[in-house]
Amino acid sequence: MGTDAKAATVDILEALLCAPPPKAPNDTEAFPHQRALARLVRRLADAPPSPPRREARPARPQPPAAVPPAPAKRTTAKRKATHYVAPATALRLDQAKAALSASAASRVTKSAIVEAALTLALDGLEAGGPASPLARCLARSGQGGLAPTPPGAEDPS
Repeated sequence: MGTDAKAATVDILEALLCAPPPKAPNDTEAFPHQRALARLVRRLADAPPSPPRREARPARPQPPAAVPPAPAKRTTAKRKATHYVAPATALRLDQAKAALSASAASRVTKSAIVEAALTLALDGLEAGGPASPLARCLARSGQGGLAPTPPGAEDPS
């Protein structure tokens, strides 16, 4: 085994801690910056243990700011619900989202559209009962599912 192969298999930590630094040819260090690293390891080994950390103190209350903070976003908990719709209805929802997003200053989501539509439909049902647009649409469609109604189509009744 040549000297280059042996030097490559030396454990650098063992060489630093247990043995004097080996000399390489031409009186240079075998490992770059070996002496500086050895001094650092010795200094860390001789250093006293660091004092335990204190727990953070609670923050002091800040005086009221001149500008009132922005109102907090609505924190009402939402519940995920998955419902199936006809492809035509899904297409209309996509078109409604695109139209509302183009005209609104803030982001419009499909969930917001569906929630608003359900709120309007259920408010109408609570107010009008069987005469409400929701009840008439369900009665017209048969088995309780909504029949796809083209945009602009009016209810004949």
